[in-house]
Amino acid sequence: MAPRLAILVAYGPEARAFVHSGLAARLADEWELLFAASEPEAPSLAAAPGLRLAAPRAVEPVWLTRLHRLRSRLPAAGSRAFLARAAESAGVRFGGGSSAWKDWLRRHRIDAVLAGSFQSVRTRPALASASQLEIPSVVCANSWKDVPAKPHCGVRLGALGVFTAYEREAFLAVNPGFAPARVEAIGSLHCAALANARPVSREALLRSVHLDPQRPFVCYPASRLGQGDIELIERLLKAISRLPERPQLLVRLNPMDPADWIARFRGRAGIGFDRPRWDWRPETEWISPLPEDGPRWAAQLVDAAAIVSKASTVVWEAAALGRQVLTIAWGDDRTAWDAPDFREARRQGWTRGVTAENALAESLRAELSSPGAPARRPPTDAIERARDLLKSAEGAAVESPPTWAQAATGGVR
Repeated sequence: MAPRLAILVAYGPEARAFVHSGLAARLADEWELLFAASEPEAPSLAAAPGLRLAAPRAVEPVWLTRLHRLRSRLPAAGSRAFLARAAESAGVRFGGGSSAWKDWLRRHRIDAVLAGSFQSVRTRPALASASQLEIPSVVCANSWKDVPAKPHCGVRLGALGVFTAYEREAFLAVNPGFAPARVEAIGSLHCAALANARPVSREALLRSVHLDPQRPFVCYPASRLGQGDIELIERLLKAISRLPERPQLLVRLNPMDPADWIARFRGRAGIGFDRPRWDWRPETEWISPLPEDGPRWAAQLVDAAAIVSKASTVVWEAAALGRQVLTIAWGDDRTAWDAPDFREARRQGWTRGVTAENALAESLRAELSSPGAPARRPPTDAIERARDLLKSAEGAAVESPPTWAQAATGGVR
């Protein structure tokens, strides 16, 4: 009988990483899959191979949540960090799970767990419960910024996969109890889904948003709401109006944005809006890409004459498809551009910064005349690396957070 793997889909984005990427189909050759989802009947999971079951609606104890938040605010070094780390380790190990998750894991005879985050209030109780039952858990980070932003891990893991070497170093620096061999830079499953997608035709894409297929277009994926986006769209329209190629502007809306603000652009020539095909349920905080969204988004990244974005996952997504992004890096957006967790994107040449508003038109002119490309694409074998992580964790002892002695000495298990 094949071992049983529980795949946690907490808020929905994991559908792209675990299902649309092809990872689940690959794992189904070796595992019996059970998807524990907050919304098991969501259309984004319709193609998931295996059973789709409701995840227990259990949250970790309030005292443990507060302790974790406290520790996350402390510097990695110092006696207070050691004390908090040791207390959280003991709390997760002996009292951080939930009876609902333990019952679920036992009832379905789970042999291993796969999740997209060790920080989420929807995954931590499951991971803690699994560790208490000596069930190995593997986390393949679903975002490039989660680990650098919140690297402290209080749960026991069999293995951890992150996007880049920088994230791996950031994690190990504040979690000395984890063996380095259990933490690997595997690339992005989320981006693998886009790289493996078959883009819709350029003509079909542009006609669907009322743009001219005979003219080039600049792609701008908008942030969620905010007057800053409207102002930037106006600047982009002004900048491209000066270019001899007469490019159009295609704005990809944020899937959580009601987008009532686009009424102000109604009737304006040369601009189109694309609403992502995502399933957004605010009452349960479920936000999940539908299978048809990947090919549309891939087409925008592949066919755009230029891509303009703020510092975001867009840079990783575009790089996976061989495209470089012009990143807004002036004013309030300079902080995100300069952030250490964005360093890898800058170092790899996946993005070029536009550091002044008056440089936007010239940057677009240069991009349209000679499109840039990443110096090196992100790893494209994330699916096989994730599979290898699971195989290495299968039957192995789970990796503990540091004990008191290890926290004090920096020792590794």
